[in-house]
Amino acid sequence: MTGYDIDGVLTAGYKPKPGDVVISGRTFAEYDHTARRAAQICPVYIRGSGRFGDDADAGEFKAMMIKRLGVTTFYEDSETQIAIIKRVNPDVEIIHVRRS
Repeated sequence: MTGYDIDGVLTAGYKPKPGDVVISGRTFAEYDHTARRAAQICPVYIRGSGRFGDDADAGEFKAMMIKRLGVTTFYEDSETQIAIIKRVNPDVEIIHVRRS
């Protein structure tokens, strides 16, 4: 199963397909049109609560969801979150989406 982040990944033009998942460190207050559009195609998992911009907490949430859902490949742009995801899920292939 393939998973995608929202900011820096979906917003950079990557598009999930049916059968994929979107896992975001966003809170419910930040749920916007990009997340709503993705939710019409595949499940979207949102952190729900927390401080805006808390990269470490968002990374921990994503790592837990990746493990729980059995995601094997994940597209992410945050180096902090990539490190956390790799620590928790060493066998998951992480595609580092570079910001331009």
